[in-house]
Amino acid sequence: MKICDRCNSKTNIYKMSMFNTQMCCMMCLEIEKKHQLYDKAVKEELNQCRIKNFNFKGIGLPAGFLAFSKAHKVELKDFFDKNMF
Repeated sequence: MKICDRCNSKTNIYKMSMFNTQMCCMMCLEIEKKHQLYDKAVKEELNQCRIKNFNFKGIGLPAGFLAFSKAHKVELKDFFDKNMF
């Protein structure tokens, strides 16, 4: 069992954020994907891999991300509760 670095919930499934090196649960990653800078983070990660910088730490968590996350968490929690096992 792992604790999500972003929301501190317990999870068995996690992945690294595209913004930074936090290990996040699936709900936090879905919230991250909704942010307007997500595509920029993905593109920069790919560019860094192409130049063989495999230690890129991401573009950084955007300013105001915590408020953005809280605003989207309720709607995603409802979705996960209804659609997961």
